[in-house]
Amino acid sequence: MSYAKRFLELVNAASHIAVVAHERPDADSLGSASALYSFMLQLHKKVSFVCKSDIERRFFVIPWTDRIKHRLGTEDLVVVSDSASLERVGLYINAKIVNIDHHVTNTMYGDLNIVQSEAIATTEVVYSLFKKLEIKVNAKMATALYAGILEDSDGFGSPRTDGTTFALAKELIELGAKHYDVVKYLQKYSTLSHLRLLGAMLLDMRLLHEATTALFVVEYTMLERYGARYEDAEEALERALEMPTVELSLLVLQKKEGSIKVSLRSEKFDCGALAVKFGGGGHKERAGCELESVLSLQEAAERILQEVERIEKKEK
Repeated sequence: MSYAKRFLELVNAASHIAVVAHERPDADSLGSASALYSFMLQLHKKVSFVCKSDIERRFFVIPWTDRIKHRLGTEDLVVVSDSASLERVGLYINAKIVNIDHHVTNTMYGDLNIVQSEAIATTEVVYSLFKKLEIKVNAKMATALYAGILEDSDGFGSPRTDGTTFALAKELIELGAKHYDVVKYLQKYSTLSHLRLLGAMLLDMRLLHEATTALFVVEYTMLERYGARYEDAEEALERALEMPTVELSLLVLQKKEGSIKVSLRSEKFDCGALAVKFGGGGHKERAGCELESVLSLQEAAERILQEVERIEKKEK
């Protein structure tokens, strides 16, 4: 039986379904979950849209985000979108699981795993599933899917972007995706706290390894000072890669409870391989992990940098 038919069989047999975006979601996780939620509504299924975290305002352009609940209930089928592991979801699941994803580090935790690592986004995987099932994609579904493609392709600037990506974007726009609104909110939305944090981070940025590595070390007190969120710190990583010498951008950020969030961005270095070494995951170009609070920020940064140097020496 094909994975598409098995998926439909599980959906039809379920009495209550939850579509779940991972903790601290991005547009790909929310967009793929939103499109799946629309599909469940078309089938007149009892369905919930769930995410443990609060949702950033810029993601409100994605349909149905106003219906998100923060906990699971009595669902007997849970469809998890864009999560390489159950730990990334942040919720206890006591039901059959459909795992839909595109991360090469996916742990195949589902009763049904629809994982396509060659896809640029999980929304591409969902759209492919819809096409196999000959599902009519409406404007809300197209907008949700387009949001994931736009974000995970880095505004079509990722090295993984190819003709297939543009063809997919074209199809979704023709199906009613709100291109202008999605671009406005996902790429041009800023807050005062976000801009102030960005300026402070760029001032404190360190260039290492003959200016090929950009390092940002951010204490939680800096976020408090500007009223910023963890997600607001991500833009500095992308901006650092705009410099001609920088090949790896690294963020070591202290969270409120004391643990340390590490984010990596690169167009040449394998970020995913590095993140896996520390219990995380992601893609070659974008990845992350979390370290225990027993480490100081500087110790965490040194540990990550040592592993970067070890990997680089091995590759030479």
